[in-house]
Amino acid sequence: MKYDLAGVVEEVSNGGASIEATDDFVFYLESFGQLSCKQIMEKAVEEFESQLIEFQKLLK
Repeated sequence: MKYDLAGVVEEVSNGGASIEATDDFVFYLESFGQLSCKQIMEKAVEEFESQLIEFQKLLK
């Protein structure tokens, strides 16, 4: 079942759900057809790694 934010807030405030902290990171990725979700994720990780390397250089 998919909720919108207002529905989740209402359910939590009524005691119908609980929120627990975890180390999980959940996100949704939607493709518009030009690239597959896998390709989008691979390019995003490549770019993130590139920016981290640049950040490390700036720290030195």
